[in-house]
Amino acid sequence: MIYLLALLSLALWAISATIVTVRRDGHRRMPFDPAYNSRSA
Repeated sequence: MIYLLALLSLALWAISATIVTVRRDGHRRMPFDPAYNSRSA
């Protein structure tokens, strides 16, 4: 049971830290362009 609580709290911390970091960086999701190839850039 303690492992389940620890895993759940770690997951919640990771999700909240990701949201805070993404907001602070000002990242906005770009529309997906299937013609764009990230390897060529």
